[in-house]
Amino acid sequence: MRQTKGYVLKLELNTKYADMDVLRKYGNMKDGISRTFVVPVDMPLHNLHYAIQRAFGWQNSHLHHYQFTNEVFNEITRNKYSVWSHLCGVYFRFPSDDFQDWYWDDDYDDDQSPKSWLIKKYTRPYVYRGYQETYEYAQEQVQSMDDEISVGPSFEEYRKGIHTIKKIKTQDATMEEFSRSCTYGCNEIMERLGVGLIMDIAGESGLIYKYDYGDGWTIHITKIDEADSVKEVHCIAADGLNVLDDVGGVGGFCEFLKGIHGEAQNGPYDDPVGSRKWARYLGWTGRIVKPENML
Repeated sequence: MRQTKGYVLKLELNTKYADMDVLRKYGNMKDGISRTFVVPVDMPLHNLHYAIQRAFGWQNSHLHHYQFTNEVFNEITRNKYSVWSHLCGVYFRFPSDDFQDWYWDDDYDDDQSPKSWLIKKYTRPYVYRGYQETYEYAQEQVQSMDDEISVGPSFEEYRKGIHTIKKIKTQDATMEEFSRSCTYGCNEIMERLGVGLIMDIAGESGLIYKYDYGDGWTIHITKIDEADSVKEVHCIAADGLNVLDDVGGVGGFCEFLKGIHGEAQNGPYDDPVGSRKWARYLGWTGRIVKPENML
């Protein structure tokens, strides 16, 4: 099997709004819900996504994307549309509502378990056929932009009572202004790119992975070391139980844990038996999984 250089990545779930006492008591968590991966540097972000899904307990049921931190994004683009537009098709996707092309591979077989399907997605040979991630497509979208854009007020301007919508030349727009004119995000990284390239660009600031925009799951990914002779992505350390889909984000997960242990009152998880049955349907067992068995 092919071997290549690898990076050791720490993936930490944002638990800022979590009840940490509940996670420590019932979630087998010590410091935070995290996973540590060893990843081949040539592994595309698209395929890493499926490993993240498996290791944290999700089933690829919602939208997701990767993005640079604000600091890295502003450094790369210099806060100028004119710079960002040249990087479309190089690092960034052009904002679009064609989610089917980006977020799902149309090869799921109903006879498969989600677990088996996910394994196939993050092991070689890596496959991703998203046509919108070609440089030619992205630049066609850039060239189709109008010469002028309508820009609404910033949050701070709106707070001050400024509600004016202004017209500005697209090429003169800052990225902040251009982003306010778009329905979809400008800081979404193309998933055909390799982990090594993107993590090198991200540097110490790391990378952000967002999943299920309703539940608001956010993972901060940082490179902590390098490795040699890596065949496939694998997990070497884990803190905390798996989470699950449609539970209401990290806050809802805490309420779920309280509920299945009989501590919920007048909430969606106040029936311990029913809540466990629902969670099993989504693949959640509540069992501690050794890192070497996560992927």
